[in-house]
Amino acid sequence: MKLPRVALITGASSGIGKETAIALLQHGVNVAGTSRKIASLQPLSILAEDFPGDFLALQADVRSSAAMQDAVNQLLERFGQLDFLIANAGIGHTGGLMEASESDIQQLLQTNIDGVIHSVRAAVPAMRQNIDGGHIMIVSSVVAPMTLPYSALYAASKAAVSSLARSLYHELKEDRIHVSDFLLGRTETNFIANRLGQARSQQARMLPAMSAETVGRTILGLLEKKPRSFVARPFDRLLLMVNRILPDFVARRALRHYGGKN
Repeated sequence: MKLPRVALITGASSGIGKETAIALLQHGVNVAGTSRKIASLQPLSILAEDFPGDFLALQADVRSSAAMQDAVNQLLERFGQLDFLIANAGIGHTGGLMEASESDIQQLLQTNIDGVIHSVRAAVPAMRQNIDGGHIMIVSSVVAPMTLPYSALYAASKAAVSSLARSLYHELKEDRIHVSDFLLGRTETNFIANRLGQARSQQARMLPAMSAETVGRTILGLLEKKPRSFVARPFDRLLLMVNRILPDFVARRALRHYGGKN
């Protein structure tokens, strides 16, 4: 597989970000991965020693535009170019809007929305210097277009970045920078355990889940195929179809599982 040489992955210390980094490194792509805590990237740095690609660990909080610009500067100093951005860093939330704490709301929006914006704005100038442009993949969620009371804050944050991806596809086309919107379904990571808010249900455990490794390999393939929008599994495509046809049914299920309503 012929791929550009350098990728920036946000939220690379665990889960999807880590497995995506591994998939790219195994294929000879040089990867810079970010995390708020540099020590959390140490296991990936050790693993990367056995892969063809080179790994650069970067301490950066996506909520800070200055931090993401500094991360790109360090990447360019090390590798000389940037070809891929996988905007993966994100956090979940379950619970009603009125019960949500102000700090949780701010953390969610600043991570899931501002974090993508800061990452894109830091990466694009570097990609514009490439003859072949670049590829930005925004990791969104299948919940983005869905009707999900008691998960509305998270769904709204992902709807925002999916909308951003659709618009950036056109804005950056003349720069030869392709933008993909990856609508991700449930994945076996610590995402649910780490989500904010008041989780009232273990509903997600009843849904089939992909492994983070599978998602990482999927992202590797998408970097070559360059779709505008992609849903990984038939099950998730079915969920989206049901939501389009029967949004009130989906809402009632969400009320029951997330809000404890009968």
